[in-house]
Amino acid sequence: MKKLGYILVLLISLSSFAFSNVNEKVDWSLFSNNLEKSLKSENLGVRLSAMQMIIRYSDKIDVSKGVYDVMREFRNNDDQNVRKLALITLYKMQNDWAIDFLKRQYRFEDNSDIKNKIERIVVAYDNNDQQKIANVVNETLLSIALK
Repeated sequence: MKKLGYILVLLISLSSFAFSNVNEKVDWSLFSNNLEKSLKSENLGVRLSAMQMIIRYSDKIDVSKGVYDVMREFRNNDDQNVRKLALITLYKMQNDWAIDFLKRQYRFEDNSDIKNKIERIVVAYDNNDQQKIANVVNETLLSIALK
């Protein structure tokens, strides 16, 4: 019975720590700068992690200096899942250059799945249809996770 009490106290303290509001203590400007540096890394894993963080925290950060690095990843990487991640990252950056790049890239895209996602993102972006964009983003991230 005593063990159960200790476990309960431990669970409560851990859950309160896990759900505490850490966002108040984050220096988003520093975080943004570090993400931009990470996008230039030679290590693919670091670049992928940076793109995942940009997607996750896009409403709190400004990584506009990294848009060309993500464009390069989208254009040059042979792995379709990496390209999909870069595609979603470009959208989440909310950068007009990125969207214009996707519009131009559409004509030259060979992969039908990625071409379809570009079209859906650009049309939804131009129409400011947040629900359609959310659907495309979620579908794409799920398809990456399942592979």
